[in-house]
Amino acid sequence: MKLLKIGLAAFFLIFFISACSQTDDRVQGREDVDQALSESFSEDISLLDAEHYTISQAHIEYDDNNDPEQLYVYYSQSVKNQLKDYFQNQQHLKDWEEQHNFKILYGPYKSDEKLVVRYKISQHASKLRNSTTISGHRVYTGTGSMEKDITNFEFNINGITYTWTYLENSELDDAAMKKEVKQFIERLD
Repeated sequence: MKLLKIGLAAFFLIFFISACSQTDDRVQGREDVDQALSESFSEDISLLDAEHYTISQAHIEYDDNNDPEQLYVYYSQSVKNQLKDYFQNQQHLKDWEEQHNFKILYGPYKSDEKLVVRYKISQHASKLRNSTTISGHRVYTGTGSMEKDITNFEFNINGITYTWTYLENSELDDAAMKKEVKQFIERLD
């Protein structure tokens, strides 16, 4: 009888731990983000692969027909293994996804976000006025302010428009930003 009680206690403890650890269906790592992208988009989307950035959030935005339209990936230099306060509540997460027609793939983790990259399946239609040529591709540039000062680079390669938005805390000057964009473009060519 004592052995039965110990067995039942162990079963309930394992059940309780596994139930508590299954909080949502978001992916757990970079490889999982890549896998989720290949399942969601028919186009081959290449993510930034820089050793000084870590993904802190990734989400897909859907169009009115619920087809994947664009992907946002937030890159940081310092990521805590803790969700942002608002998203620790599963209902908040679900409400946010429904309200914005998004699906969060990864995070959003507390971090010092430096760069947001938007990947959109479309031909290029930039609203940015200035342009330059980087590695043979027209790259539109601009600065502005949302909640923070930002610097944008936008370019289209193989039917995917990439919009890089460096946030004011990115600590990179224009030359360093252009160098990162150039390295990414050359990797895609």
